[in-house]
Amino acid sequence: MMRDSGPASLAWPFPPPTLTLEPNEAHVWLVEANDAVVRASHLETLLSSAERERAAKFKFEKDRRLYTVTHAALRSILAGYLNVAPGDLEFEIGRRGKPRLAPNFSKDSLEFNLSHSSEVALIAVTREREIGVDVEHIKKEFAFAEVAERYFTTREVSAIRALPEDLQRRAFYQCWTSKEAFLKAKGVGLSGELDEVEILFGGEGGAPRANPWHLPVGPGGGILSQSPGPRPGLESKDLVQVKNTLPGWHLSELNPCDGYVGAIALEINKCDLRCYRWPRPAQETSHSHP
Repeated sequence: MMRDSGPASLAWPFPPPTLTLEPNEAHVWLVEANDAVVRASHLETLLSSAERERAAKFKFEKDRRLYTVTHAALRSILAGYLNVAPGDLEFEIGRRGKPRLAPNFSKDSLEFNLSHSSEVALIAVTREREIGVDVEHIKKEFAFAEVAERYFTTREVSAIRALPEDLQRRAFYQCWTSKEAFLKAKGVGLSGELDEVEILFGGEGGAPRANPWHLPVGPGGGILSQSPGPRPGLESKDLVQVKNTLPGWHLSELNPCDGYVGAIALEINKCDLRCYRWPRPAQETSHSHP
């Protein structure tokens, strides 16, 4: 399984007026719950009655708001590809609990995955292949070293420890989101074993490398900048080893905004990855296009 690496800071663009999803592409959408356009929108009108009932059960307003925003965004984005009204979409639970579009909306073979943390969500969409995405807010007080010792492989822990202290926390989250994205793509999430996939940092002998990261993106959208200065390095190939060798998987780092890291995994050797921001600046969120 291959892993591409991405820059530390980036400006995700809004989508072009006409948006298509080619068979060899994956689109990742950044959703920020505190975005001014999002806050001013009546997104609950896009939800199903069951989703509105679930949103109402959240004890805290911030949790209720995040659920409403992320699920309304998911409906709006998928509806744009299918040219239907967001409220008309129906979902079902697939194998191992992974959500999918209901059969009457599956003719376009859309596959998707959603992840959210704090005020940020990522929604990944592709066609005819498994996909998983994960995003995490980097918590400054989180005892990451203890968690790494418990859930990461020996080589992963050693690689993180070998980094300068100020880079170790971010490297932990990069490793965690990569594992989670892969397990979600397989449809197992954290019910799978975190040591089933091993993220290998650095070059020969396990020594970490320092180099800027870059995430290739196809024309029409994506990540254009690179981070200055050293970063915890990943080689350009053989970055991820999967036990029992699972060929045909692609893993890329995602860097949505300051204080967050993410990753996307797809069941494909290579794809064009495009990243967009939701919603458009002047978009009516009740419209069917993302």
